[in-house]
Amino acid sequence: MQTGWHRAQIRAAVEMKGRTLTQLALDNGLEEWACRHALTRRHIPGEKAIAAAIGVPVWELWPGRWRAPRYPGGEPSRIDNRFRPKYRRKAPPSHGLKAEAA
Repeated sequence: MQTGWHRAQIRAAVEMKGRTLTQLALDNGLEEWACRHALTRRHIPGEKAIAAAIGVPVWELWPGRWRAPRYPGGEPSRIDNRFRPKYRRKAPPSHGLKAEAA
């Protein structure tokens, strides 16, 4: 499994640029909690704001959440595992009724 940056490393990188996560969110027109939430859970605008602020692509910060662009200059694609079924459902058992012979 690919591992990205630890949230403490991300926070430190933002602070080394002279900003806090709250300032970063407000400067990008987001709610004040948006970038803090992006460290621990899915928040696309917060993740993009953090990546832009520290100059690192989102797929390097969170490789489990993002895929690199397929071609140069393309947009990264989001990995979304929330709607993937955890198991494959089998066909329902037959109801046991047999067709009557006429």
